[in-house]
Amino acid sequence: REDMAFGAHYAGRAINISRTTAPHALSYFFTSYFGVPHGHAVALSLGTFLKFNMEVSQSDAADPRGVVYIKETIRELIQHMGFSTADEVVQMVQKIMRGAGLAKYLSDFGFKEADVDFCVRSVNVERLNNNPRKVTAKALRTIVMGLL
Repeated sequence: REDMAFGAHYAGRAINISRTTAPHALSYFFTSYFGVPHGHAVALSLGTFLKFNMEVSQSDAADPRGVVYIKETIRELIQHMGFSTADEVVQMVQKIMRGAGLAKYLSDFGFKEADVDFCVRSVNVERLNNNPRKVTAKALRTIVMGLL
């Protein structure tokens, strides 16, 4: 228990310093309002946001290091996981979720299309601002709709 407490403490300190990106920002809503366990909630949108971030353009890059840096960093991450494309990572995440018996859609938790706008309005904008690509309300709405 003591080791778990230390681990949780250090994880919390790391997140406080580095902040989190969009999958985490979105997951808090799913956990708070629909009871989706946090890790499961993050996994639901993880692959979607990886693809979203890989499609960054000059006009929506949030990271001051720019589009080339963002895309190269994501490519390196994908390669370190042993894959060539973001789609392969998405498939891997879904396979892990299936293997663990986890639901892959928000609708499995009672989330309906009528909840999308409330979700978009409720997401922690500060956490979204740490994403390498700007996440507009329109983009977030599209992403959440895709998770139904």
